[in-house]
Amino acid sequence: MAALIFDTLEAAKSLQDAGIEAPQAEAIVKTFNRALDDNVATKADLNLLRSALEALEQRVMLRLGRWLFAGFGLLISLQVGLFAILL
Repeated sequence: MAALIFDTLEAAKSLQDAGIEAPQAEAIVKTFNRALDDNVATKADLNLLRSALEALEQRVMLRLGRWLFAGFGLLISLQVGLFAILL
Protein backbone atom coordinates (compact mmCIF):
# COMPACT_ATOMS: atom_id res chain seq x y z
CA MET A 1 0.00 0.00 0.00
CA ALA A 2 1.12 3.50 -0.67
CA ALA A 3 1.80 5.73 2.29
CA LEU A 4 -0.83 8.20 3.41
CA ILE A 5 0.42 11.74 4.00
CA PHE A 6 -0.06 12.61 7.67
CA ASP A 7 1.47 15.66 9.35
CA THR A 8 2.83 14.08 12.52
CA LEU A 9 4.36 17.31 13.83
CA GLU A 10 1.04 19.16 13.53
CA ALA A 11 -0.81 16.29 15.19
CA ALA A 12 1.66 16.16 18.09
CA LYS A 13 1.39 19.93 18.56
CA SER A 14 -2.42 19.70 18.58
CA LEU A 15 -2.29 17.02 21.27
CA GLN A 16 0.13 19.10 23.32
CA ASP A 17 -2.15 22.13 22.95
CA ALA A 18 -4.95 19.97 24.35
CA GLY A 19 -2.90 19.30 27.48
CA ILE A 20 -1.07 16.05 26.67
CA GLU A 21 2.64 15.96 27.55
CA ALA A 22 5.08 15.94 24.61
CA PRO A 23 6.38 12.34 25.04
CA GLN A 24 2.85 10.94 25.25
CA ALA A 25 1.67 13.09 22.31
CA GLU A 26 4.58 11.85 20.20
CA ALA A 27 3.88 8.23 21.15
CA ILE A 28 0.19 8.61 20.27
CA VAL A 29 1.01 10.17 16.89
CA LYS A 30 3.65 7.53 16.13
CA THR A 31 1.19 4.73 16.93
CA PHE A 32 -1.56 6.36 14.88
CA ASN A 33 0.79 6.88 11.94
CA ARG A 34 1.90 3.23 12.03
CA ALA A 35 -1.73 2.11 12.08
CA LEU A 36 -2.53 4.31 9.08
CA ASP A 37 0.41 2.96 7.10
CA ASP A 38 -0.73 -0.60 7.66
CA ASN A 39 -4.51 -0.29 7.33
CA VAL A 40 -5.54 2.52 5.00
CA ALA A 41 -6.30 1.83 1.36
CA THR A 42 -5.32 4.50 -1.11
CA LYS A 43 -7.10 5.36 -4.37
CA ALA A 44 -4.49 3.30 -6.21
CA ASP A 45 -5.25 0.31 -3.95
CA LEU A 46 -8.97 0.71 -4.60
CA ASN A 47 -8.45 1.01 -8.37
CA LEU A 48 -6.37 -2.17 -8.34
CA LEU A 49 -9.10 -3.94 -6.39
CA ARG A 50 -11.76 -2.60 -8.78
CA SER A 51 -9.83 -3.98 -11.76
CA ALA A 52 -9.47 -7.37 -10.12
CA LEU A 53 -13.18 -7.48 -9.28
CA GLU A 54 -14.15 -6.51 -12.84
CA ALA A 55 -11.97 -9.32 -14.22
CA LEU A 56 -13.54 -11.76 -11.77
CA GLU A 57 -17.02 -10.56 -12.74
CA GLN A 58 -16.27 -11.21 -16.41
CA ARG A 59 -15.07 -14.75 -15.67
CA VAL A 60 -18.14 -15.48 -13.53
CA MET A 61 -20.52 -14.12 -16.18
CA LEU A 62 -18.82 -16.21 -18.87
CA ARG A 63 -19.10 -19.32 -16.76
CA LEU A 64 -22.77 -18.62 -15.98
CA GLY A 65 -23.43 -18.10 -19.67
CA ARG A 66 -21.91 -21.49 -20.46
CA TRP A 67 -24.01 -23.18 -17.79
CA LEU A 68 -27.18 -21.50 -19.03
CA PHE A 69 -26.42 -22.46 -22.63
CA ALA A 70 -25.79 -26.08 -21.58
CA GLY A 71 -28.94 -26.11 -19.45
CA PHE A 72 -31.12 -24.80 -22.28
CA GLY A 73 -29.56 -27.36 -24.62
CA LEU A 74 -30.37 -30.13 -22.18
CA LEU A 75 -33.92 -28.85 -21.72
CA ILE A 76 -34.50 -28.73 -25.47
CA SER A 77 -33.07 -32.25 -25.86
CA LEU A 78 -35.41 -33.53 -23.15
CA GLN A 79 -38.42 -31.86 -24.78
CA VAL A 80 -37.54 -33.28 -28.20
CA GLY A 81 -37.09 -36.72 -26.66
CA LEU A 82 -40.39 -36.47 -24.76
CA PHE A 83 -42.15 -35.26 -27.90
CA ALA A 84 -40.74 -38.23 -29.86
CA ILE A 85 -41.96 -40.66 -27.18
CA LEU A 86 -45.44 -39.16 -27.14
CA LEU A 87 -45.84 -39.44 -30.91
